[in-house]
Amino acid sequence: MSSTEKGLKIPEGKLVLITTDDWFSHKDGGQYKGVIGKPEVIKPEDLIGFHPKGSTDWMLHFKSYRGDELFVAGCRVHYVAIVDKGQVAHKDVLDLR
Repeated sequence: MSSTEKGLKIPEGKLVLITTDDWFSHKDGGQYKGVIGKPEVIKPEDLIGFHPKGSTDWMLHFKSYRGDELFVAGCRVHYVAIVDKGQVAHKDVLDLR
């Protein structure tokens, strides 16, 4: 049973702040500890074509209006917060609104 079947609820179309367990790099050259945007919950096989054994059951797909994309494995998510527009402005958070 996947995490989405177990009742993972990230409201579709809502702006959320996700913090991650570790730093990650983005194509802009920055190092980040979180991301803000409107994610879609997907299965790993929808991204890479197969389900890696012993891997996460779900991923978050962020896509900005500029076309920037980021995928975060569910096992790397530390905190999730639903936020209002303009509520988060921090150098360690990648803004994909």
